[in-house]
Amino acid sequence: SDSPYGRSFDIAACALLLLGSACVLRPHAGNGAPVSLEPTTSRLQLRFFAIVYGLGYGMCFTMVQSKAGQIFAGKGDLPRLQSCFASFQWAGSFVGVFMTGRLRDLSGSYRLPFTIYPLLAFLVCVSGVSLSGCRRSDVRRVRG
Repeated sequence: SDSPYGRSFDIAACALLLLGSACVLRPHAGNGAPVSLEPTTSRLQLRFFAIVYGLGYGMCFTMVQSKAGQIFAGKGDLPRLQSCFASFQWAGSFVGVFMTGRLRDLSGSYRLPFTIYPLLAFLVCVSGVSLSGCRRSDVRRVRG
């Protein structure tokens, strides 16, 4: 939002999403082998994941929806934009679940999909924080 707390909220949302998504992994060091990341089996770590990731996801969802409303308020295309967001979220959820299972089948482990997961959260963070300073006046300047 345009308030002084808006950017802080956006950064906190992204940080919780990133931290939560990284909670599915744990560092593992074998006999003389370099440290690698493995999917966690700790119930406590998975509970922490559910809480922190859930808060981060909810906050990021709110951030994206409200930012679209701030930038495109009063324009006739806002309902279509919100519909596109909903459609992409539905499709992304389906593809994410499908690809996680598929990558697990191909690799024999959840290591690869669970390593990709925090990387995707990082991309969400970068785009979310970069949009946090965007206002409706910025869109007008770009359009001319």
